[in-house]
Amino acid sequence: MDCIRRHFRPNGIYHLTHKTVARAPLLVENIDMWNKAWEGIQGHRALAWTVLPDHLHLLIDPGPQSMKELMRSVRLAFSIHYRGRITSRPGPVWDLPFWFCEIASEDELVIHADYIHYDAVRHGLADCPSEWEHSSFRQYVASGNLPFDWGASEPRRFEGDFGD
Repeated sequence: MDCIRRHFRPNGIYHLTHKTVARAPLLVENIDMWNKAWEGIQGHRALAWTVLPDHLHLLIDPGPQSMKELMRSVRLAFSIHYRGRITSRPGPVWDLPFWFCEIASEDELVIHADYIHYDAVRHGLADCPSEWEHSSFRQYVASGNLPFDWGASEPRRFEGDFGD
């Protein structure tokens, strides 16, 4: 994670990666709380996303709010729901800081969306992106942006820093 670019431009598009503390695998088993927390946040536009057990990726236009404000809101909402359900795990839920970088071109946008959709395969959680239900991949397929079998026949390689 050498290349943390903290430049922020309102209404820019960003790739964000956020991990749980000590990579605790709590996100997927509590996906309902993540979804509830995320749906409660207004003013942003998620272009691509995936939630894995211990981290998540978002390709997002945060709107007029800063990435810090947006993530503070969603982290707090998730943590409140999580603490209400799980009382045996003290301490923070999220690793700080989170990583994000601005997307500078249409080519970068495509590469980062592909990376996000392929990440569950990369981590051995699915054999192909269509198997992982906690991502926007199926929305991309439904809108005609990707074929259903994208990423199924050959391993994808990604050059660059994606915050993992």
